[in-house]
Amino acid sequence: MTREADYAIRTMVCLAAGPEAGAISSAALARRARIPYRFLRKIVGKLAAAGLIETQRGRQGGIRLLESPSRISVLRIVTTVDPKGTRINACTSSGGCLRRVECPTYPPLRRLQERLDRGLAKLTLDKFVGGRSVK
Repeated sequence: MTREADYAIRTMVCLAAGPEAGAISSAALARRARIPYRFLRKIVGKLAAAGLIETQRGRQGGIRLLESPSRISVLRIVTTVDPKGTRINACTSSGGCLRRVECPTYPPLRRLQERLDRGLAKLTLDKFVGGRSVK
């Protein structure tokens, strides 16, 4: 998993677990998630473009989730910031290895990749915050 994907997950978990009734500032979110502010701004842009979060400038502004934590999967977060997702091996990515047909390692790695993807798709933000919801 890339550092950006890790930071995106941490960002979203912090938003899901936040005690705020509304939005949280970028600076406060960066501190809470322990992510460098500049990196957080890049991640926030991608998450907002994907419709996972909303950002609003100004005194009453900040960042907030647009959906319930129970509807946002880790797989969705990861693929939002890294379209390749989490790959066990280069051969399991789309268009990967050209030797797939004769390679004895491809079938078991592909099955493992499929299980990982299914698991990440089932793992939603509410699982990280004990079912608490900010919505």
